[in-house]
Amino acid sequence: MEPLVPKGKGTSGGSGDGPPPSPLLKELLESTRLPPAWLRILVVLATKGYDYWSQICAQGPEKVREAIYDLYNAKPPCEDSAGYENAIDEVCPAGGKGLIKLRQGIFVVLFNMGGMNKSTSFDCEWRVYVNAPLASAPTLFGEVIKLCRDPRCRITQTKICSLPEEAKKRSDIIVVYTGSEEGARWVARLLGEGPCRLLLGGETVHMGLATHRGIAIGESPIAKGGDLEQAVSFGDLRAAALTLAMTSVWMERGDGPLEPMVFIKSLGFWLGKILPLIGLSTQESHRNGLVTHQPGSKSELLAFMFNWIQRLERMKRLL
Repeated sequence: MEPLVPKGKGTSGGSGDGPPPSPLLKELLESTRLPPAWLRILVVLATKGYDYWSQICAQGPEKVREAIYDLYNAKPPCEDSAGYENAIDEVCPAGGKGLIKLRQGIFVVLFNMGGMNKSTSFDCEWRVYVNAPLASAPTLFGEVIKLCRDPRCRITQTKICSLPEEAKKRSDIIVVYTGSEEGARWVARLLGEGPCRLLLGGETVHMGLATHRGIAIGESPIAKGGDLEQAVSFGDLRAAALTLAMTSVWMERGDGPLEPMVFIKSLGFWLGKILPLIGLSTQESHRNGLVTHQPGSKSELLAFMFNWIQRLERMKRLL
């Protein structure tokens, strides 16, 4: 199958400028009414083959979600990780002025207290996803820390994946949280156009807006509670939408063979139905839709997914 969605400038995910769309892409754009960034991840899923996904669907939606999330921020894991954790500690031994350093799971997180004030609104939060090889990621993280002092960037926190075996597989090895879209664009510009660009990797997360090689930005889900364990991430929402679209196609089509174009169109049909209901934009994959529809916690997200699948099962029994 020919490439349906051309990649943006040096990226493997996200939006971006590229060559004119192929006839097949035009057909998909017209039939699904989804933007290229959403179609790109559908093509990535479809290249695995319908048989592959039908076998995973038979194991349950959680297995589907895990498989999709692994593709969302994947990159080829082929790097030496020697000295990686020590290098991170060297660039941020104990945070710094106005910074609070914590460990959260596989991440080292720095909260920028100097970037927060009474006017800071987490309902306007944006994220910058930064990819780098393990050899340069700690140095690049050190440069991100310096940007915490730049008022244009409005950085509220930043984190780096500190577990080498996980970090080498992720295209979002560093994540920067900002108080506005403008701040996110400043961070992306300063990292992607200055000397730091030499430290970047090539891939970006799917469904983000690719701004530079190895950098994508996206609007954060609206936080509705203070429980970090229950916080819904950018990737959580999008993986849930794709999981429901995949499960819907499987429940509709069964285990039989499915041509790639039919598979993509079917995924696009269901995704177009699901995105508005889960509070995501159907026009731009990196933006929120109607945020009042967004699940406020992982428990609410799981409940939404369960209810959707239950409705499909009831409909299937009636047919």
